[in-house]
Amino acid sequence: MGRECPLTSPCKGQELLDKYAPFGAYKIMITSLSPETFDAECPSRALLARLADKWVMLVLVALRPGPMRNGELLRRIDGLSQKMLTQTLRSLEADGLVSRTVFDRVPPHVEYALTDSGQEVAQLVDRLDQWVRTTIAAGSAAADRRVSHLEAERSPA
Repeated sequence: MGRECPLTSPCKGQELLDKYAPFGAYKIMITSLSPETFDAECPSRALLARLADKWVMLVLVALRPGPMRNGELLRRIDGLSQKMLTQTLRSLEADGLVSRTVFDRVPPHVEYALTDSGQEVAQLVDRLDQWVRTTIAAGSAAADRRVSHLEAERSPA
């Protein structure tokens, strides 16, 4: 509190945004992040909280291949309600990560697409998903080896 948020300073904030990306997409040292990034008053905290939402992550990745209509997104993301999809799309649009295009047709036709910033974030989320699946697979293989080892110990020789 009382400290200047690095994201409101064009030079310092842009430098942090340019440098920050998980999984080694850019070579950075975590110590290069300003302490203000962790300040509860910093605007980046609200955006990070929204990005951490499971529906936001799934919508971003679902839109990576190209524009989709509301119903297509509902069918693509199992368990997502219409209410949560609407809220998620509105917040992503407000954050500048998703664009909404209304076509002048009857019946109305609306498509949602990722903006350039949305594509960048979706790419990072996709890499996170790949890491999670690899980690789960590795954990599953390790668990299988432990079970096999325990079964071998129990079986009579």
